Parts: sequence; structure tokens; C-alpha cells
Amino acid sequence: MTQPWKMMESLQNWADILEEHIRRLKLDPGELEEYKEKVKKRFNGYLEPGAELEGFPLFGRTRNETLAAPFALDEHTLTCNLGLDLVVVVTKTDFISTLEKEFDYKEEHFDFIQQAGRKFCLKYGASLFYTSVKEDKNCDLLYKYLVHRIYGFPFRTPALVVEKDAIFIPSGWDSEKKISILYESLTSVDPDDNFSDIIIKPIVRKPFHREIEVVAEEDQLFLVKQQATLTQQSAQTSRNQETPVRTLAAMQKSAERRFSGSSGMPVSPKKVDGSKGVAGSEGVLQNFFSSLLNRKTGSSSGTTSSFRPTEKMMARSDVTVELDRMLWNRKSPVTSQSDRITAPGSRSGSGNC
Repeated sequence: MTQPWKMMESLQNWADILEEHIRRLKLDPGELEEYKEKVKKRFNGYLEPGAELEGFPLFGRTRNETLAAPFALDEHTLTCNLGLDLVVVVTKTDFISTLEKEFDYKEEHFDFIQQAGRKFCLKYGASLFYTSVKEDKNCDLLYKYLVHRIYGFPFRTPALVVEKDAIFIPSGWDSEKKISILYESLTSVDPDDNFSDIIIKPIVRKPFHREIEVVAEEDQLFLVKQQATLTQQSAQTSRNQETPVRTLAAMQKSAERRFSGSSGMPVSPKKVDGSKGVAGSEGVLQNFFSSLLNRKTGSSSGTTSSFRPTEKMMARSDVTVELDRMLWNRKSPVTSQSDRITAPGSRSGSGNC
């Protein structure tokens, strides 16, 4: 029912396929005629549920009279008897509401579709079902009817023609006279009009709001994809952690080259902040005393000092600053009210700083 304009074309295509299949079987003409007679007898022998009791009148006749002298078939009934028990199923009838809202379908359109489908079923002696899995319309009924036809199980449900989305026409119940009841609602069209001229494909003004069918992938395929994703994330994390380490090592090497002395010996950088201040102080003092030793050694041996005058002055200045800072650090940062903080070299009371 999502594409009712294709309904009759689809039905005719399937009927042609079945007819071609039967022809290729190359059955004996007598056997094929026997199958056709069974279809005709079953169609004529249909009784309403409850009318199968002996002596119950059926249109003025009893069951035995019906089987002995069946009704004469209508002009367009079983004109294409294939010898098969056919069932025509119109699916997704819940889409009828969408056709009304979005494509401006009226009751007249649905009655025209129904009468065309019933005429087709009458020609082939088929049953007709309108089903909807979404709305659970006639699904169980279709199953029971198939079991009834295949295995002969009892079936007690009569024809259903009230609800337009849950039609059920059993084989043998329908006739041209019953179909003509639908003609009363066909005011602007004729029942004999070409189906494709009345039920035409509409211009789509907005896309169909069909529910997206989600198919779950296999467990192994899902796990393989997750494993590949985790491996990629792990490799990316390793690269991000490795980059800062390399950068830090490069910075340390650059610092060592920058603080190397003129004599070729590495000199530790001056650090006066944090926990590395002590290490910086020891390095400055060590360089100072080393320079003194080198100077004395150089003078006694008759060689020139490795330090130039400017470098000597810078070293002495560094030592003086470092000694002053160490002297201030030795004093406690918290003093009592009787203590006084004095500058280096001044007197306080009886003691010297």
C-alpha cells in the first residue's frame, strides 16, 4: 500500500510468472484439468462459517444442494483458472493514513483500489488479505487461513469488509454483485476505468517518513572494529607521551652547551629559585675556588691564567652576590619582637653579624 499505483501491475506480473511456470512443467492435459476442476469445486463449495451444518439454508439452499448443484459462475469469475489455490496479500495497510494526509487520497480512491483487487481475485479464484505488521492487522488470520488451506484445519472466520485497512475476502465468498456495493462511493470515476489512469503516482512534495530499518552487524565484525579503534587510540597516546620527553632532553642539551665555560669545561647554570638554589650556589663557589687554584698554579708555572680580567671580575661579583644571599638565608624568616634585623657588617648589641 506504500505504492498503490503499482499494485495491479505487480499482481499481473506474478500471475504471468505462475502461468509460465505451469506451462514449463509440461503436465498432462488431463492432470492439469483435474486441478482446475478442484479449484472450481472449492470455489463453489464455500460456505459461511456456521452454515456448514446439515439442513442450514444457504441463500434458500442447503449444503447438500449446493454441493450437488453449485451456483452458476459469474461471467468474470475463474476466467483465468490456473489450478492453484492463490492468496493475494496487500501489505503495509497502515500507510493508508499517510496517503490521506500527504497525497490527498479519499475514500473513493481506496474503494476503487479494493474493487480492482477483488475483481482480479475473482478472475483467478484467489483470496484477498489486507495486512499490517506494524498495526498487527490480519497477520494471525492469514496464518490460520494458510494452515486451513494447506492442511485442512478448521477455519471459522467470515469475510471482513468493514475496515478499509483489514479486508479479508475468502475464496468463493465474493461475487460481482457484492463488489458492486463499492460503486456507490465512486462518484468522479467509473469502476471500469483503467487503474493506472485513476491511481497515478503523485508528485512527491515531501519525502516519505519511513522508519529506518536498523540491521545489527555480527558480533565478531563489531569486536574487530572496536579492536582496531582501541589500537589506533593507543598508538596516538604513545606518540603524544613520547614528544615531551624528546623536547625536554633537547632543552637540557641546549642548556648545557649554553653554560659551558670558555675553557671548555661545563659550568652549571645559575639557579636561585626553588630547590635548585643550593646546587647553583655550590657551582658558583666551586668555580670561584677553582679559578683561584688555576691562577696560582698558572703563576707558579709561568703560564698565563685561563681567566681574562673581565671574566675574573664577573666571577668575583657572582661569588659576592652568592655569599650575601647565603648569609641572609641562614637567618630565620620569623623573628621575635626583641630581635632586630641588621645589615651585614653593622653591630647589634654586643655581638657582630
